[in-house]
Amino acid sequence: MADIYTNTPNNQKKFEEFWDEPQPLEPPLSCDQMVRRILKELDTFNPDDTFSLVLVKEMLMECLRGC
Repeated sequence: MADIYTNTPNNQKKFEEFWDEPQPLEPPLSCDQMVRRILKELDTFNPDDTFSLVLVKEMLMECLRGC
């Protein structure tokens, strides 16, 4: 990936593709959408997976940052 930062004859096509094409951006989620996503993740949680309070805290902090 580092070769995209230098425009040389060997990588000119890759360089131009990366820098000339706008990268698609996801629109930011609203707080309501984030809460719905978190609730869905909690509802579909597999009991066999490791689940922690830290994960819940991170999801809620992400939601608050989006508000």
